[in-house]
Amino acid sequence: MAYHDYNGRITIDDAAAARDIRKIKSAIEKLNDASNSMNQLLSVSSEIKGHTGNAIQSRAQEQKRQLDAMISNLNQTCNAINQTVQKYKRLDREVKAAIEAHR
Repeated sequence: MAYHDYNGRITIDDAAAARDIRKIKSAIEKLNDASNSMNQLLSVSSEIKGHTGNAIQSRAQEQKRQLDAMISNLNQTCNAINQTVQKYKRLDREVKAAIEAHR
């Protein structure tokens, strides 16, 4: 259901929001897979001696940090979308109740 403002403009479309959340969750799964691969690389690279092992570990740690930050940001985005949809559903119920109370 789409929620409209007083001018008739759509303010939130909960079906579109649900689709967006599904896409974001799919991206999170892929990023989690990549993060797990970085963990494996870190584990294996810890056994490599010398500059090569250190370089691999350093780069893998940075990539893991970036992946974890992206996952966190996407989770926050899902939460924000859900909160916004809930807000508009609540506002819609309140407006509906106010209209019905004046009939």
